[in-house]
Amino acid sequence: MLACEILKSQQVTFEVTLIVKVNVETAKIGILRQQIFRRRAVA
Repeated sequence: MLACEILKSQQVTFEVTLIVKVNVETAKIGILRQQIFRRRAVA
């Protein structure tokens, strides 16, 4: 393994945090889309 490929624990934590935030935002968008679709289907 090259020295430049070794990540510090802070970098790993930061990257994991970003991934989690993206997943949460994606889930929120999915929920909003379902709510909008339900409103259109009922109306």
